[in-house]
Amino acid sequence: MLLLDQFPRCIWRGSPRAFQHDSATARLVRQLAEDKQWFAAPGVFAPIQRLFLGVALQHSEDLGAQQ
Repeated sequence: MLLLDQFPRCIWRGSPRAFQHDSATARLVRQLAEDKQWFAAPGVFAPIQRLFLGVALQHSEDLGAQQ
């Protein structure tokens, strides 16, 4: 998620390319979160890791993803 969300925003800051991976990132996070039992299972993701997954959705230009 860092590669798809954070790196492009820093590398191409101020350019449309900074947002080119938003839809792919949102799609991947949604796929992970759909399996709630796996996503929240102990030992799979630490709370801080789940936070970074949520941040990727908040960065999206898609209001539905942010909600």
